Amino acid sequence: MSDIAFISENGPVENLQVVVLILAALLFLKRTVDLSKCNHRALSSYSLAAAVLPLLGAARELSFGRVIGMEAGVVITLKLLIGIIAVGMAMVALMIFVRSAENYIKTFREFILHRASISIYLGLLLIGIASVFEKGYWGLPKSEAAEEILELIAFCFILRAAMILKPVKLETIVPLPVGNPAPALAGMTTPQNVQVVESGPAVCAPVTAMRS
Repeated sequence: MSDIAFISENGPVENLQVVVLILAALLFLKRTVDLSKCNHRALSSYSLAAAVLPLLGAARELSFGRVIGMEAGVVITLKLLIGIIAVGMAMVALMIFVRSAENYIKTFREFILHRASISIYLGLLLIGIASVFEKGYWGLPKSEAAEEILELIAFCFILRAAMILKPVKLETIVPLPVGNPAPALAGMTTPQNVQVVESGPAVCAPVTAMRS
């Protein structure tokens, strides 16, 4: 595979990678707030911890500011600052997890098996394959184009993980006055004293629905 300027180092594709990673980090942080508001504090800790991954990825792709012409002293300062932020986010996530999870082992297992985690695993796998093309391991030819494309796909998987982590609307049961029958839904009958309605954005799925 021949490399072309469009997908070369610091080219448009790599710039798109940075955009995808920043979007993923911001979306993970938004999910953290949304899940916390819905009392899914354990899952919000997962989202906060996951935000560290695209944050560090974006910083790495930008070489901590070196690619946009920042001086060496500024680059070192940014490395330190981003490192402090990442560690702080991880510590806050751990604190939320410890305070909110009722069963640490069960909750952690649910995190590992969560659909968002599966998407992250696929992204990390593609990053590993990209490094093979970058270094030319296993007898494969070095290919900057293959590396950049695979990394872009990998970062899209991480963005997808953030998209999966969102509060889910539920159907709630609302009592009706006695003697006022509720309409049948989708050909099914309901008790005469209840009505099934779709909840608003503030009502979220229970934590037990995490693996659905």
